[in-house]
Amino acid sequence: MAEPTEARDGALNPRRRRATNAIIVAFLAFQVVVPMRYYLGERGYDERFAWRMFSSTDVRACTASVEETVTVGGRDVQRPVPLQPVLHAAWIQSLQLPRPDVVEAFLRWRGEAVGAREVRYTLRCSAPDGTSLAPVDASFDGRTREFRTPEQGW
Repeated sequence: MAEPTEARDGALNPRRRRATNAIIVAFLAFQVVVPMRYYLGERGYDERFAWRMFSSTDVRACTASVEETVTVGGRDVQRPVPLQPVLHAAWIQSLQLPRPDVVEAFLRWRGEAVGAREVRYTLRCSAPDGTSLAPVDASFDGRTREFRTPEQGW
């Protein structure tokens, strides 16, 4: 008499069952660990991969602004950087979260692109009740190529 196969009786052999269970457990662990990183302080305000990504409990209204200091005719001139014509809307939104990696990359790029002496980033936010929160400031020094992070952290 022939032995039953998987196709006939629908059962997996024990080795395949263990492999399938291991894949399922690894997938579920990944789904728990990735959002948990937000709560362990790794990403600051970045809620893109947090469980509360779609919640409105921490809704803050934020506006990012960038100023640069350039030398024109031997004089240092401070001027605002118009974000709309320079960046795509998705990148402007990333500056308003704030995402430190995006802020640093943009300030470095802008400083080198226009030869700025300094490029300053300021994020002003208000809490859901309307009270103003402390501004977040960062800058890029065009002379030393140094990126300075906020004193209070992200």
